Amino acid sequence: MLTQKIALTGGIASGKSLASKIFQKLGANVIDLDAVSRRVVVPGSDGLMELVKSFGSSILNSDGTLNRKELRRLLIENKNNQIKIESILHPKILDEMEQQIAKIESKFVIIEIPLLAESGNSQMYDSAIIVDCEESTQLERLITRENISKDDAIKMMSAQVNREGRLKIAGNLPTDIITNDTTESDLEKQVGVLYEKFTANY
Repeated sequence: MLTQKIALTGGIASGKSLASKIFQKLGANVIDLDAVSRRVVVPGSDGLMELVKSFGSSILNSDGTLNRKELRRLLIENKNNQIKIESILHPKILDEMEQQIAKIESKFVIIEIPLLAESGNSQMYDSAIIVDCEESTQLERLITRENISKDDAIKMMSAQVNREGRLKIAGNLPTDIITNDTTESDLEKQVGVLYEKFTANY
């Protein structure tokens, strides 16, 4: 059986993880690539050893685990760091994703991928869902969620493709857009409509 791969994406603090949880609650198979990215850098993994080789032991916590805040700082610091980190981790993340998909006995799977627009891998997926919101809403949520300054939040957002660039995914893939500027119940309704559409079509 051919499993349709539906990429679920959105900017940081857009609500994509909440949408993912709602899909899962409704019964959809969901693969969270952020969770996968954590597994490929556990102590002793090739991913972590390659990162240490490139950036030094300063990216490690005292217990030998990856200091994700420090890695994020390096990623934001300059484009070359971002390219290097992605070249190490992306192949490993995608390999594990394919292994998980192979075990799924379902006509479609939702793959939560924060950086679809940035990855250049949109052709790997059959369709996409973009969780979209106003950038002012995104900024406010990020400041609250991470308990950070406005300047730091802006830096985190600027490390990703902007809203306009993200919406361009629709030019490459059949795309559904979820607008998440209001309430959680409204988000649930929109996700429910899409879940019914996917179960009917696949």
